[in-house]
Amino acid sequence: ETASPSPDSVTVPTLTTANSANSASTTATGNASVMDGLGAATCGELLAGKAIVLLGDLKHGRTVHSLATLVARNYPGARLLFVSPPQLAMPQDIKDEVAACGCAFSEHQDLDEVVGAADVLYVTRVQKERFADPSAYEALKLRYVVTPATMAKGKASLVLLHPLPRVGEIDEACDADPRAAYF
Repeated sequence: ETASPSPDSVTVPTLTTANSANSASTTATGNASVMDGLGAATCGELLAGKAIVLLGDLKHGRTVHSLATLVARNYPGARLLFVSPPQLAMPQDIKDEVAACGCAFSEHQDLDEVVGAADVLYVTRVQKERFADPSAYEALKLRYVVTPATMAKGKASLVLLHPLPRVGEIDEACDADPRAAYF
């Protein structure tokens, strides 16, 4: 008979699958792997001191919920910057979990005020299927559009991520930018 390791004996960041209605742990793990392009020497240094902007529909986005908690639990020193309109803000329970892990976070409505400090810009689409009122969706769907001008304000080492599908929140002209890592 083989014993399972106790949670106290695990010494590397570990992620288990979660409730698929509320999280997207596989996507979060893949995103953390892509962020390895930040030049860290070890896994523990991967996101230490890095500023990660989560942009768009933070209320409904399972990928941003999972990514925020993955970063908070496993990468001390990382900072999360949540950028969204108030109607699509990160849910309080996710913010509470991030805070409980000791991860610094801040909330913003203006991407331009934070993009210059970002090491990672993770963009999500506004999800039409989450709106009962089509006019509310139309009012918010393109609130944020990442363009070459947006990217010009970012660091040369910025990593631009998106879980796909994209519906206009990243201008196709950004696809040629070597910092785009969503394909």
